Amino acid sequence: MSDAKPRVSFAEIGGERIAVLSFPSPRLRYPDGATEAERQIVDLLVDGFSAAEIAERRQASPRTVARQLADLFGKAGVNSQAELIAKLLEAPRGRDHGDGD
Repeated sequence: MSDAKPRVSFAEIGGERIAVLSFPSPRLRYPDGATEAERQIVDLLVDGFSAAEIAERRQASPRTVARQLADLFGKAGVNSQAELIAKLLEAPRGRDHGDGD
């Protein structure tokens, strides 16, 4: 995970000054062999989207997203979305999200 710290900035909205607290995104370890589409699905899962919302957002059928999730589960050796997210947020190994590779 990143050593980046939360950041505070200020914005003026409706004539009032408010504080905005930003947190760094977690670094993810994608499963070996994950496709670009599967990586996008992982990112959306981590952002809290359901499988149905992911399908709508990606303009894909729910069946396609379900198949891609099943493929991800197999590649990661897990049985659920919760297990997948937990495993991908574990200590870094291999290729991290956002490392530019």
